[in-house]
Amino acid sequence: MTRYFAAFALPEEVAAHLAAALPAFPPRVRPEPRHQWHITVAYYGEDDPEARMSWLAWRVGAHPAPRVRLTGVGGFPGVTWMGVAGDLAALAALNDAAVVEKESRPYLPHVTIGRQPRPGEWYPDLGDYAGPEWIARDLVLYSSEQGRYTRVGGVRLRHEPTW
Repeated sequence: MTRYFAAFALPEEVAAHLAAALPAFPPRVRPEPRHQWHITVAYYGEDDPEARMSWLAWRVGAHPAPRVRLTGVGGFPGVTWMGVAGDLAALAALNDAAVVEKESRPYLPHVTIGRQPRPGEWYPDLGDYAGPEWIARDLVLYSSEQGRYTRVGGVRLRHEPTW
């Protein structure tokens, strides 16, 4: 079964910075592969990828690209994640525009770094980690099948330089 979601991939320099800061994962925690690290904006489930890509471009194409960075550690049941700081209002606006049905829980931008059998089993001690800042310009539609993510297409958000 193929499912779809919209997300920002981490730039290579951001992923490398985080990877260098992460301690070794304990044996019972399965690291999420670095090439799959992303900030999810919206889930779609099973879908028509061409129709969803057109719809997504129409819904978010005029939105500004948020300036973000990774910081903080947290978790959901079975998941360890890195938090996201920066222009959270812009990320929330993108989530509002990109979702089909609003979830009951509030949107929490994050990057899943590990999966664990028991909730709260492991959170890396990263102290006051703050990754490099970047402008998330390309919102990507991904397919997900058996834990593998494949890029379907992307929407370039508008960038407003600040000087």
